[in-house]
Amino acid sequence: MPKAPLLSPESVFPDDPEVRNAYQRVYSLQTQQPLRMAILGWMLIHSPSHEGLTEVAQDINAATNDEVILKLGNYLQSFFSNHFKFLAKKRTTTPSTHRSRPELGAVRQEILNGLVSAPTSHNKAKEQALIRDNYRYMLAGTVDSRSVEKIPELQAEYLSNPLLSSGATQCCHILPQYITQELRTDESKETPLDVVLVLQQFGGVIPNELKDNGMHHLRNIMTLENGIRTSFDELRIWLEPVEGQEHRYKLGRELFAYRNLPDVHNFVNACVDLSLPDR
Repeated sequence: MPKAPLLSPESVFPDDPEVRNAYQRVYSLQTQQPLRMAILGWMLIHSPSHEGLTEVAQDINAATNDEVILKLGNYLQSFFSNHFKFLAKKRTTTPSTHRSRPELGAVRQEILNGLVSAPTSHNKAKEQALIRDNYRYMLAGTVDSRSVEKIPELQAEYLSNPLLSSGATQCCHILPQYITQELRTDESKETPLDVVLVLQQFGGVIPNELKDNGMHHLRNIMTLENGIRTSFDELRIWLEPVEGQEHRYKLGRELFAYRNLPDVHNFVNACVDLSLPDR
């Protein structure tokens, strides 16, 4: 059963009759399939984009009868179920091999000179993301401990400021890598294609963006501390974009998770040529 009932149709989408009609149809089927209709209803309410909202509403309104809407809910339930099963089973990422001090400096200089293209691997994505984020992992601002050990300037800054703390950083893909890995290894599987379809319809992610090395683009990369990354995977914390303010996000929490983190976060890049996450 869903944790919270859907909102009354009278309280949502007052200025969009098409979406409101779709929501009303979903709302009326709650007693038959509570979980599946909750997924559809909350997808309408919390759509990340107008395009995604329109796509979901059109799919619902195009249904010729209630059975089609129930099947759509079942389809989306399977999608989310497969995704979270993957998160529950995945192994902890093996710490990546870090470059020596001179090589890190060379990478930074190449980026500043505009000579480095989009990253093509997990390790290269982490290198560029750390430079973009000034060697601090996002949300908490803690300094990456391995970078402190290898970069003299960062080490001096760290030692001179008792307020700074350090910790292990993970390079995290917002859209997980398994999506394109499964597409490449077995194109006959339906689940990855379902994932791509949902991402395109609901999130506005173009399929071509997921091909080849698109998953390693910095728009899809965050640097996070291990515990924070786990909480993201478990949906104990999440980010909500602030409307009309680019790269500004509100931190959502389940109960008392990470109460020490700020409520609002501004993503800022230390190198303007490196893209900020925006998935």
